[in-house]
Formats: sequence, structure tokens, C-alpha cells
Amino acid sequence: MNRILPSLNVFKTKVHIGKYSDIIAIIDKTIKDNTKICIDTSNTVVMSLAVIDMKFRKALSKFDILVPDSMPLVWYLRLLGGNIKTTCYGPETTLRVWNRFSETCKIMVIGSDEETRSLFEKKFSRPVRWITDKLDPEKEDNMNWLKDEILETDPDIIFLGLGCPKSYYVLEKITNHIKRGAVIHIGGSFDLISGRKKVTPYLIQKMGLGWLFRLFHEPKRLYKRYLKFNTLFIMFSAIYFIKDKISAQKQLNL
Repeated sequence: MNRILPSLNVFKTKVHIGKYSDIIAIIDKTIKDNTKICIDTSNTVVMSLAVIDMKFRKALSKFDILVPDSMPLVWYLRLLGGNIKTTCYGPETTLRVWNRFSETCKIMVIGSDEETRSLFEKKFSRPVRWITDKLDPEKEDNMNWLKDEILETDPDIIFLGLGCPKSYYVLEKITNHIKRGAVIHIGGSFDLISGRKKVTPYLIQKMGLGWLFRLFHEPKRLYKRYLKFNTLFIMFSAIYFIKDKISAQKQLNL
């Protein structure tokens, strides 16, 4: 199959239309071909931040594939004419990739903390390397250390889970030193699948209310983020829709 999925413009970013099986197939081919690919499970925060922050948009461009992690983003793609049924939810993507490749491939995790790591490793096999150290993309010695760890580990798959926007800035600093394999940004997925935090129920995800479920469980940490970026996503949907629709019609008619 083609490594790069069909895509449509969402505001100022290309979002790819694909399923979990597409991600698995792309990773499998990348590993077999000894090439490299970077995949992001993107949500409405990412789309909105890419509009208002040029620095972030530049870092986001280091990803080869962006698949929608939230239903509002899927709905927008459908309005543009995209043939997409559901999300590639970060925790589910992580589980499927882990179950498919953990027994045969070297997996490295960058992110989360020792508590999540301990809980995860009670349920699943250990990755070859899990970095829980605090990382600062602005500190050159910090990034040089991380580059050395990656080169020494030589992983087939890297799960990047430092949160937004830090994960994007870290990848921007280290991407040229990753010679092969798949890098997948999955946000806080390990906190969820380890059982440390509650996974959003499927029906709530399908209704597009995953943000509300998470806000209920972590109000202090998330209320400012969702108030700002949910509002921006609605606003940008109105501003960019006609332009994105025209672009989509041209792409879909190719």
C-alpha cells in the first residue's frame, strides 16, 4: 500500500484520512524497508495551535502523517467530503501498535513518569527503553543526551508522549538523528492504558464529548486549555471552511 494516506487541508494543516489498520501497515512497511516515518494522532488543539503559532506549525511539519484523534476533527473532514468514519484514538492506536509489534520489534517510550511506567509494565511487556526523565527541548545538552540514547537503543518504534506542545518541539530537535523506524506521538496514552487515568468510553468519544469527559476528571489542569482551543476550533472552522472545501473538492477530484 501507499505509505502516505490521502489528506485534506484543515485550516493550515494537512490531515490524513486513514484507519488503525492503515497505521499498522505503514509502520510494518517502514520497519521492513528500514526507512523512517513520523505519525501524529492529532486533535482540535493541534489544529488550532498550528493556526496561531508559527513556531508550533513549523515543529508540526516534521510529522509525515497526521491522523485525527478527536471526533470534531473527523466531523470537519466529513463536511469537506472526506470518506472517514471514526478517529484514530491515541490510546487505541498505542494498544494496537503495541500488541502487533512488541514481541518482534524494539520499542522505545519517551514520556510519562515512573508511576505510569510501573503500572503499564505490570500489564504488558517492557519496552527496550523507557525514558521518564524531564526533557527540555531548549536545552542543547538535554537534547544531545536524548539523541545519544536513541542512537544507542536503535528502536524500531518510538512512542512519544511528552504532551502538547513539548512533544513536537522535542521531535523537531531530534528528528534528523533518527535514522530509521516509526515515531508515533500519542499524547498521554500510556497514562490511560496503564489504568492510572480513565479511558474515555467509546460512546462518549463517538458523541465528540471526549474533551468533556477528561475535563470532568481533570478540571484544574484542562479547563483553560479546552475553553481556549475549543473556542478557537469552532471559530477557525467557520473562517476556513469555504477555502478548505474548495481545496478538498480539487483534491478529491484528482
